[in-house]
Amino acid sequence: MKKITIMSILIFVFIMPLAQADEFEKYPGNADKTFLTADIYYQQVNRNEYTEYPDSVFKIREKILYKDINNVFSLVPKQFGTTTDVSTDGYNPERQVYVFISARYVNKKSFSQHAVFDAETGRMIAGAKQLQ
Repeated sequence: MKKITIMSILIFVFIMPLAQADEFEKYPGNADKTFLTADIYYQQVNRNEYTEYPDSVFKIREKILYKDINNVFSLVPKQFGTTTDVSTDGYNPERQVYVFISARYVNKKSFSQHAVFDAETGRMIAGAKQLQ
């Protein structure tokens, strides 16, 4: 009985960390890697995925760590109502992303849009257009 108990404890102690391994293994941290600046990356973005409003009164182009997304969105003036809807599925807080936000007025109505791209894969993580 002692052997079974000891064996169970050992299995639990050594297997559990492996089962939890790395919750961010899908998109691990890459803060130590070097990527293009946000302005240069924007020039390469597929225009079907994101294009700034040509007459924008407010815009942001940033390369940041994933954990800082809410800080960037908090810089958008409230009248544009831009909020983040970025999924946290598998993303390490130390992963680099590009954030693009653009806003404009048309006939006294405010419009905003945003896009978030993974800096390493180039994949769009989130994007939205809003009419306020």
